[in-house]
Amino acid sequence: MESHKEKDFQKKRTIAFLPFTWNGIARFGYADRVFLFSVETTVAFVCALCALWLFCGSYFPVVTSFVQALPESPAKISEGRLHWDDREGALAQSSKLAMVINTYGDARSGRESDITFELTEHLLKIHSFGYYTEIPYGNNVFFLNRKQAIPWWQAWMGPVIFWVWFIAMFVQMLCWQVLSFLYMFPIKLISWILKRKRDWVACYSLAGAVQMPGALLLGLALLGYESDLYKLEGLLIAIAIHFFVAWFFLFTTPLFLPPGVKPKPVFSSKPLQTSQNETDVTRQDRKKNPFSSRPAKATDSFNGNKKNPFK
Repeated sequence: MESHKEKDFQKKRTIAFLPFTWNGIARFGYADRVFLFSVETTVAFVCALCALWLFCGSYFPVVTSFVQALPESPAKISEGRLHWDDREGALAQSSKLAMVINTYGDARSGRESDITFELTEHLLKIHSFGYYTEIPYGNNVFFLNRKQAIPWWQAWMGPVIFWVWFIAMFVQMLCWQVLSFLYMFPIKLISWILKRKRDWVACYSLAGAVQMPGALLLGLALLGYESDLYKLEGLLIAIAIHFFVAWFFLFTTPLFLPPGVKPKPVFSSKPLQTSQNETDVTRQDRKKNPFSSRPAKATDSFNGNKKNPFK
């Protein structure tokens, strides 16, 4: 049996539209699943656009400058080796990304950028904040001359933009569903301790809703990084903070859920049903036994039994 507060809460669930307040997130826990999924998709769409804005504003122009700086000579990568005439060239650099070709592997051009792709004679080196890796070329063939690289990049830039947006949105939605499954268990436990309404569907929905404030914060952090408000380490700190925001709402939002009320016992005026064997056999014995102290019917004690020989 639901209390009046729970019924009022259910009536107001259609106005759940503030995924960054406690009451708004609590209402999302009991909102319609289709409505909740549409709001999550909208938030993921906005965050994916922020990531795409970062790529289009900071990374793609550097790649375009790198392609335009390639030589006319038939330079290429083949048989696991870089075929390049000059010692160093094709440098394209910004504060966030740098791409440089260095056949001897001893130059430090572009190392001051947040991310640096350095093509050496046998390896692709990636430098970043606290990260370094080397990737061999393998048997892949890449043409590094302007005549072939510029048309290739112009043809693939549109699909790359779409896939950047799609992957950003898909990864975020997938992570939300996985984390919602993990977060619903502590929400269930906290709701049980606080004696709040705690069915599993509501806990799963609430676990998805508590992640939306952190996602919006992450989208703003991507825009701030693209605007050069901070370096890459600042963006990494913002990524860590957006998880703590979700955990903060996870532990505090159950306080705003409606209280759970135990169902009250229902009393019925109907007589208790007896088994079929007792109805057929025991009642016949009562009618045939003239000395039975228990009448066959409730009215026998008042009206008397018609078959009683001592009446």
